[in-house]
Amino acid sequence: MRLTAIIPCLTIIACGEQTVKVVNTAPNVSILSPGDNAQFVLGAMVYFSAVIDDSQQGAETLDISWNSDIDGELNTDPASGSGEVTFSTINLNLGSHLISLRAIDDKAEVGEDQLIIEIIEPEPETDDTESKTGAVFCAAGGSVSGGNVSGSFCMGPVDVAAGASSTSSGITWQPGPIVKVSP
Repeated sequence: MRLTAIIPCLTIIACGEQTVKVVNTAPNVSILSPGDNAQFVLGAMVYFSAVIDDSQQGAETLDISWNSDIDGELNTDPASGSGEVTFSTINLNLGSHLISLRAIDDKAEVGEDQLIIEIIEPEPETDDTESKTGAVFCAAGGSVSGGNVSGSFCMGPVDVAAGASSTSSGITWQPGPIVKVSP
């Protein structure tokens, strides 16, 4: 007779420390404004804005740096908790600037976005001594006679001559010859 015995098998599972590797990714960086290839007059205010985020840490904890290839570091203010990064400046020199925004996380991963802006010369100003023509209106004793203005209560564009100067608010009268009105 044959006797068959069933011998149970035990599987022992080893429990212990498991190592899980977390992969760090670079921050995401996106410049919103100004637009690429935008032009600004020298001395004009230029507004910069961007959004950043990082899946491993808060945006406000990232190291932020705006840079120009002409003017160097422009700003290092931190991002808001929602990832907004903004600043403005009037201190950009003439030329075509490569502007970069870098965000660096605590594991030294770098996210970056770039754009080009151009700072140009302002248009030349017009000479205020050039002829100004148009109607002249007088009140309270002022008069226009034979193309000449007399009195101190006249206003309107006139030919600016010696003894008077033109400003954005009108004519400044100074002792000197009478200013002739253009017909």
